Amino acid sequence: VNATIEGINFCLRTFESTNTYKKLGAHFSTLPFEPCQHLPFRSHEYWKCYIRYTAFSTANSVGTCRMGFGSPDPKAVVDSKLRVIGVDSLRVVDASVMPYITNSNTMAPTMMIAEKAAFDILQEYK
Repeated sequence: VNATIEGINFCLRTFESTNTYKKLGAHFSTLPFEPCQHLPFRSHEYWKCYIRYTAFSTANSVGTCRMGFGSPDPKAVVDSKLRVIGVDSLRVVDASVMPYITNSNTMAPTMMIAEKAAFDILQEYK
């Protein structure tokens, strides 16, 4: 989030300091985003709020199925063998178990996750 806010501020400073921007009399909207209007407009906290309400990904979602060990981590959904905690004979084998998105397409890491799951399943039923 902080990196995104730095990018927003960089873009605003860059655009607002250009001669073309000034000649055109252009300006960014000063109307605050309604859910964040209680915060100082264009402040760090304002942008943080704005991002939390408006940011989304349309592809390559990850991190929606937390891996852990159950009782020590009550938010965990799967264990290290990708088994759904508390449900027999069910595993999650996709990018949702990755805690962070990769810096490239998620297909190759997802295939590696599937290979690991296949290995674990074969070991379990030998």
